[in-house]
Amino acid sequence: MPNGRPGDHPAVDILVHGISSGFPDDIFETVRDLAQHPKYPLISERVDELLWKYWPSWRNANPDLDEVRRQLQALREELEQAE
Repeated sequence: MPNGRPGDHPAVDILVHGISSGFPDDIFETVRDLAQHPKYPLISERVDELLWKYWPSWRNANPDLDEVRRQLQALREELEQAE
C-alpha cells in the first residue's frame, strides 16, 4: 500500500486514516473488511490500483462504482478460494 497523508491515495485514506475518500459506505466497508483477511497481501496491490483508477476525485468526476463493486467481489472470491 502506498504511504502518505490523507488525500494522497484512496487506499491510505481508507485503510490507514479511516476516511472514505469519496467512496460510498459499502465500498469503504468492503475494502476495510478485505484488508482484515489474512491473505489480503495477495490482492493488496490490485485493490490499491482499483481504488486509484476509480477514485471519485478531481481526476475522475464520474467513476463507475458498480465496476468497483464487481471487482472487489471478484477479489473477495479469490481470497476465499485461496484459503
